[in-house]
Amino acid sequence: MGGGQDLLSQKYGVEPIKAQEFFEPTLVDQYEAMVLGVKQGSPALLLERITYTLNDRPIELCKGVIRGDRCRLSVELLKREQS
Repeated sequence: MGGGQDLLSQKYGVEPIKAQEFFEPTLVDQYEAMVLGVKQGSPALLLERITYTLNDRPIELCKGVIRGDRCRLSVELLKREQS
């Protein structure tokens, strides 16, 4: 997974196994507009990710707001090997 997950594993001994991401259209509020350099009410994409350990214990929650005029999503789907 990389990034913060490596820190969780190395520093705290917590092994992230899976993550679930949610994408949702939204409109930016006053603070988000100021930070992103857009007008309040501009369209954006809200991203939320929850990372879990092997026993489904949530260990990380990340939220982000992405400008609607500057985002591109790419999804790759792979067939899982059956065990």
